[in-house]
Formats: sequence, structure tokens, C-alpha cells
Amino acid sequence: MNNNLNVEIFNKGVLKSKCDYVFIDYYFDDDDNNEVYLLYLYNVKNIMPWNLTKGESFIISSKLIRHDLEVQDISFLKITPLHNRNFGITNNIEIECTIDFDFYDESNLTAKEYNQDVIDLYFFWDNDKDFLKYRKNQLLYTRAALRYSGVPQYIPNDKHIVIDGNSISGIFDLYNNLAEQLLGNKTYIASTLDGLQDSLVVSNIDKNSNTNTIELLNHDILKKTLNVRLDDYLEIFIEILKSFGFNIIMKD
Repeated sequence: MNNNLNVEIFNKGVLKSKCDYVFIDYYFDDDDNNEVYLLYLYNVKNIMPWNLTKGESFIISSKLIRHDLEVQDISFLKITPLHNRNFGITNNIEIECTIDFDFYDESNLTAKEYNQDVIDLYFFWDNDKDFLKYRKNQLLYTRAALRYSGVPQYIPNDKHIVIDGNSISGIFDLYNNLAEQLLGNKTYIASTLDGLQDSLVVSNIDKNSNTNTIELLNHDILKKTLNVRLDDYLEIFIEILKSFGFNIIMKD
């Protein structure tokens, strides 16, 4: 599987450049109370040399590419520079600009979300790094993993998974732990009970040949943590896994 963040830069509807990474930093408010940002484009590769005139906007399209074919849009941003910029060579470029975060292509209404933390996390993953601050935000981590790896198409066998109720902080932490131990780092399996069942169906797992074991330690503590969301959450979670052939071991 080939995962990478691919950023494309369009000017007047034409693809002009690509870059590996984007960082946006708030700079100041101008005299008209417009927010001005510093936009950093790293490792810019130009399709063609081109010049950008002050006030002439361009579009950044940040896309996550999965399986070499499927493309999922993360965001479209409209950038208007405050100074002329030259894109004539391959380099790192800093642009003082205003940004329309709500700009989007009407043909793809889901493409207007922008989250710098998600983009940073993809960049770190692509460079085999992981940072604790992202793990603390379990919801962000779960959503990022879904976009990064997609719903699993295959469930491996012979895994012994240990989930300790003492170390699980909530629903998303539960699923992130399950995904990482079952499928590997930077992976996704679910964020809800229905999603778990859907993922296991999509994976075409054979319950009669499933040799995976899930050991639940301190399951009474885990039950209290999960049942904040729904009574009997842990019981339903276990029944779903059992219905797909997982061997469940519970220990206090």
C-alpha cells in the first residue's frame, strides 16, 4: 500500500506545481481586520515555471492517495498572496497571504474541511514518526487513520491482542488499540459498534477459520469506561467479535 500526502497547486484552473507538505501559520490582522497568514510550501516541484502576481489567487488541493488509485480530498484552500512570488525553481516557498478556508469546488462538497493537525500527522506517518500529542486526541487519530489506510480489506490470523481496561481512555482509544494490534500501525477498524460490524463484513473474514484471540484485562474497569456511552457497550462489542470467530478471554 502506498500512502502519501500529495498537495497540488492550481492557478487559473491549470495544475502548476506540486509539493510534499503545507504548513499554515497565523501572522497578523491587517488594517482592514483581514487575517494574514504565512503559508509554507515544502519541496515544491513545478509542472511549469510560473509567476504569481500580488492579489492573484491560486488553489491548493490537498489529497490523500490510497492504493495508488483511490483519491480522497481533504481540502481546497483559496490563497491570495500579498506580494509577487516566483515559482520558477524547485524549492521551499514562503508566502504572505490571505486564505479562504471555506472555498470549495461545488462538484465535491465534502472537500472544504481543513485540519492542520491531520495533515501534520500524515506527514509524520509518511516519515515513520508518531507523536504523543496526536495520540492524546483519540478522535483526531481515529479519523486520520481512516483517511490514511481506509476500511480494512483483510483481517490477518494468529494475532493475540491484549486490551487492558486500565489503559483505555474511551471508545476511540479502544478501537485504535484494536486496529493497531490486529492490523498494524496507522490503521483503522471502526469508531462505533455498527462500524466494527461493517468493517468485519467488508473484510470477508471467515469466522470458522479465524484464529485471533482478544484478551480483555481488567474488563470491569473497561466496562465502566465504555458504558458511559451506552449500557452494555462492552457486551455488544464482545458479541460482535465472537460472531466473526474471535476468541475472547476476559480477566479481572
